[in-house]
Amino acid sequence: MINIQLVATMKTPILVMVLFFAASLTLSGCYALPSFSPEMREAFLVVEDIDLAKSDIESYGGVVRHIFPDKNVLIGSFTGNSLKSKFIDRVYYERSRVPYSVRSEFTSWKRSLEYKKVPFDEREVPDVEPIYDDMVIIDKPSLSDLDPSIPLPIFGGDPTDTSSFFIGDISVNVIFPESNANSLNTENWTDNEIQEVKDEIFLGMDWWALREPDAHLTFVYNYDERIPTDLEPIEHESYYDWYWINDVMLNLGYGPEQYPPTPLVYNYVNNMRSNDDWGFAIFVVDSSNDADGMFLDGKSAYTVMTSSGGGPYIVMTYDNGGYTISNMDSVTAHETGHIFGSTDQYSCSCDTQHGYLYYENQNCGTSCLIDEDSIMKNPIYSFSNGLLDYYARGQVGWQDTDTDNILDIIDTFPMINLNPYTQEESGFIFDGDSQVSIFPAVNPYYNNITTNIIANVDYSYMRDGEPWSDWFSTDAIDGMFDGPQELFEFILSSLPGGDYTVKARATNNEGNFNESDHQYITITAIPPMCSETDGGYDIFNYGYATDDYGTYEDACNRRILFEYYCGGEGYVEVAEVSCKYGCGNGACGEEAPLDILPVAYGSK
Repeated sequence: MINIQLVATMKTPILVMVLFFAASLTLSGCYALPSFSPEMREAFLVVEDIDLAKSDIESYGGVVRHIFPDKNVLIGSFTGNSLKSKFIDRVYYERSRVPYSVRSEFTSWKRSLEYKKVPFDEREVPDVEPIYDDMVIIDKPSLSDLDPSIPLPIFGGDPTDTSSFFIGDISVNVIFPESNANSLNTENWTDNEIQEVKDEIFLGMDWWALREPDAHLTFVYNYDERIPTDLEPIEHESYYDWYWINDVMLNLGYGPEQYPPTPLVYNYVNNMRSNDDWGFAIFVVDSSNDADGMFLDGKSAYTVMTSSGGGPYIVMTYDNGGYTISNMDSVTAHETGHIFGSTDQYSCSCDTQHGYLYYENQNCGTSCLIDEDSIMKNPIYSFSNGLLDYYARGQVGWQDTDTDNILDIIDTFPMINLNPYTQEESGFIFDGDSQVSIFPAVNPYYNNITTNIIANVDYSYMRDGEPWSDWFSTDAIDGMFDGPQELFEFILSSLPGGDYTVKARATNNEGNFNESDHQYITITAIPPMCSETDGGYDIFNYGYATDDYGTYEDACNRRILFEYYCGGEGYVEVAEVSCKYGCGNGACGEEAPLDILPVAYGSK
């Protein structure tokens, strides 16, 4: 029975009483499994729940770089501890045999491992021209042309902001248009060709994932194969994509047709990105029977992008002109740079600014501040050698000015507000709100956006100027801390009397935190209640004593009596008494002389 009276003073807000026995911290992955080596190892995982597995694996130091959601497959580098995740169903390595259902994805991954084993100086680098005129700059479509019912996973921005900076989870949607009976029908996708494209695009994405660990890039793949169109795309100029992309989008369920079809692609990308931070589409046009692997106007790869938010899509031919299918990986990497705001570094101007951070293009040609090989200047050679220059990095958002391994765009501190308390029978109830902060876009044409979320809110208190308590978890009003804005609450109760100062702390997914203003409360406690039925310390009569923590009965253990009585501080204490003539029914024999031992312990 709790017998504490809580009295709030007029010192502003009331704080919440927390039942300590109810306070708990839930950790995933706490279970016994065989030990593994702590070293990182490349692996191919089939999991039970993608989101839970990814979170669990990353909490143990694993890195997930690729996800195939329709197959529940995760690929990346994993520590021994991260492979203990209870959400992993099966673990495969390079020489493993896998079920047919995941063979395509396994083939792409295995090919990437084989490629990485080839030394840079042994990789083939054909002599080809740069990919000229591959940036198709468009105006953002009107928001009225976009589907407002599709929820956005980012905070800030609008449905046209599908790739503002290259950080976080990226939805990669690969579409294979297929000419139907209404077209010339000179090209038909084969299974082998589709697999080659998948392998090459996987390599292109993996290249970016390995360039900047602090960007936490994870690519989430979706394939839409053999989507009908009334045109044979390769038999036309590149700008005919207005027509065949309209066909493809309509056959994917996005309409009505629009010219240009960009709003339909935005709706598709936003729908497919779901909970991923960003997304874009790649249309791959079959050209295996075409003489030069190019559209009639000489293009073979280009990115449709805006000057204020990145992509939304890439178009590539199967042969990529002179690059051929075997170098689609480097073409993919180059065009993906455009999707996230980086510009060509040939036929350009040094002072042209692009991307969320509005970096100049100072690696353009020989007259700028630097002249280095880079994926945006010399795609095949730079891809083979892993080269990405300072200015291209800046244009995609990779800048860490304080060198704390958190990129500037996400290196922000959340905001938190702790409201005054309300008092109920259970104690003092506190609530508040928290919100991530946004690193403002340097580019005046970009919207201010963040991919950060509130990862946790906890609280601490201080009594009468003593040291602050530990941090205790609060409850998210919606059940989980996983969004850019989160409401929270907690209860303070069952604390000794005194003047209390209370604060809360919000932490984002990068580990940056901020504390709220202080709230104050005074708790006045009534002295503890203690009663006994045998008149106090009486070893010759059975009885029991009761205080705020429970009821305790006198009891015998052979010749030892455990005598419970009310101590001087109002709590039940116990004495061990040696009964010379025996002990029974919770009392010593009345005629027995007694030796009373010192108090051994109390019940407090």
